[in-house]
Amino acid sequence: MGVTYSAAESKALIQAMTNNIQIANEITDRLSSGCDHLIASLDSGELQGAAYTAGRGLFTVIIIPSIKKLQAAIDAIQVGLTTYQRADAQIARYGTLDRDHLTELKRLRERQVQVIQAQIDENESFMKQVSSLLTGDYGTLWSDTSTLYHAKNQLEIGIREVTTKLESLEWFLTQTSDCFRDSLVILRLAIQGATQLSQVFMSSDGSYSTAGLDMSWVTSLKNQEISPVNASKHTQNHYHNILIQTIKAIKSSSERPLQKSERLVAAYEDYLYFLNKPAFDDYWKVRSNYDGEWDPSVKGSYAKEIEEDLGKKLQSSGINFRLIINKMGDDILSVNVNAPYLSQVAGSQLSAAILDNKQFYDLVNTGQPLDLKSRTYHGHNYSVWSRQWESELPGDYAGNYLYGYVGTGF
Repeated sequence: MGVTYSAAESKALIQAMTNNIQIANEITDRLSSGCDHLIASLDSGELQGAAYTAGRGLFTVIIIPSIKKLQAAIDAIQVGLTTYQRADAQIARYGTLDRDHLTELKRLRERQVQVIQAQIDENESFMKQVSSLLTGDYGTLWSDTSTLYHAKNQLEIGIREVTTKLESLEWFLTQTSDCFRDSLVILRLAIQGATQLSQVFMSSDGSYSTAGLDMSWVTSLKNQEISPVNASKHTQNHYHNILIQTIKAIKSSSERPLQKSERLVAAYEDYLYFLNKPAFDDYWKVRSNYDGEWDPSVKGSYAKEIEEDLGKKLQSSGINFRLIINKMGDDILSVNVNAPYLSQVAGSQLSAAILDNKQFYDLVNTGQPLDLKSRTYHGHNYSVWSRQWESELPGDYAGNYLYGYVGTGF
C-alpha cells in the first residue's frame, strides 16, 4: 500500500487538531467543573431532595468518570500532536513524498547506472582501447567515456537524494505511527457514550434507567489504557539507531554544509530530548505555567529548584554527554572541512584558509548551528544543551566546548 506525505495537508491537520484540542479542553473543563460543583453542593447539603440524591449516582458512576477519561485522552492527543509536529518539522521541507514513486524512481536510476557502468566497462576494456588506437578514435572514446562518468555521477547524486527522502519518510512513519492510537479509541467510546446517555430515561424522582441501552461502553472506557506515545520505543538503542540513520541521510544529501550542520545539531538535539522526554515535558509544563520572571540565578527561588530538579533527572539518565558532544563535533567537521578540495578550487592554501575561516564563522555566528547558548528547542523558551547534564559540568559547557572542538578541526 502506497504512503504519501504532503506538507500542506500535514500543516492543515496540525492546525485543525490544535483548534479541536483547544475547544475540547474548554468543553471538558466546563463539564468537569460543573459536575464537581454539583457533587460538592450535594455533599454539603446545599442541594437536597430525592431527585438530587438519586441523580448523584448517574454522575458519580458514569458521567464524571467518563469526563475524566476523556480529559486524559485529550491530554494524550496533545502529547501525540507535539510528537507529530516535531517529526513533521524534519520532513516538511520536501513538500510531497510518495513512497511508491520514490521507490520506482530509485529503481530506474539504479538501472540506468548499471547500463552506463556496463558501457564504461566496455569502453575501458583492453580490446576496445587497442581497437580505438588502431582506428584513430581514441580521443573520441576518451571523450565518450568521460561523458558517461559524468552522467553516472549525476545519477548517483540523484539516487542519494531519493534515498534521503525515502529514509526521511520511513523515519516520519516510525515516529508518528502510534501517536493517537489509544486516545482515538477513547474518543470513539465517548461519542458512543454520549449517544447512549441521551437516551437514558429519567423519572421525576431523579432515578434513571438504562434498560434497553448498550452500556458496555462504560466498562470499555474505564478499562482502556492510554499508553505513552511510542512507549516501547523509548530506549537508547532505538533512538540511537534513528540518530545513526538520520546522520547517514544528512551526510549523503546534496544540501550545503551549513544546512547539513543545522540538521545534524537538530538530530542530536532530538536524540537527547526523546531519551529524556518525560523530564523535559514536566519541566516545560511547570515553567510555561509559571506566572512571573523565570530567574534560576536567585538562590532559593522556585525557578532554581525546578532547574536543579531537571538537572538531577538528566544526570540519572546515564547519558555520556561529553561523548555525544565529541561525536556531534566530528560529524559537523566531516560535512564542512575538506581542505584538499578547497585548495584546488581556491588555487592556494592561503585562499583555502580564508574559505575555511568564513565557513567556521558561518557556523558559530549568532543564530547559527553552533550557537548552542541561544538555541531553543522547537520554539520553546528553553535549551536542551544548556543543562546540567553532568554534575561537574557548567550549563554552558556544550556551546563553549563545541566552539573550540570544531574550531580546532578547521
